[in-house]
This record gives sequence, structure tokens and C-alpha cells, in this order.
Amino acid sequence: MSTLHIFSRADIPNHALRAIGQDDAIVLTQDACYACHTLRNVACEIYLLEPCAMARGIHETSTLSFIDDPTFVTLTLKFNNTISW
Repeated sequence: MSTLHIFSRADIPNHALRAIGQDDAIVLTQDACYACHTLRNVACEIYLLEPCAMARGIHETSTLSFIDDPTFVTLTLKFNNTISW
């Protein structure tokens, strides 16, 4: 089953990263957006909530996917489970 992992803190614990499968996805919100560059080796889709990223001076690139609030809601419906860390 696929899981949407939602992080809001910049210090993402290693045990959380070990729980992520390749069919899962990650959404970075709030200060977790600062961790976007440290997650490059994670084998799943990674999204940043656009208002949070922009407020922290992080800009969209070809390797960073920004999403808006409606897309965030759509992702929560797409995945079987959601976990907020």
C-alpha cells in the first residue's frame, strides 16, 4: 500500500526515511522545506508546498516539485495512507 508522508520540521528523523517505500511520496511543509536538498537519494516523489517553500526563499527547479493546496488535498486522496511526522 502506498503512503503519503507529510513532514513539517526541518529535522527529518532517519527512522522516518527508512519507513518510506518507492511507491510512497513525501510532502514537505513549513520548515521541512529546508530539508529538500538532503532528500535527493530518497526513491520516491517529493513535493514542496509552494507557499511554505516560497516563504523560506526556496525556488522551484527541475528537481523540486511545488504543489498548491488543492493538489495537496488531491494527493491525500490518492494515497492509501497518510502519515504526518
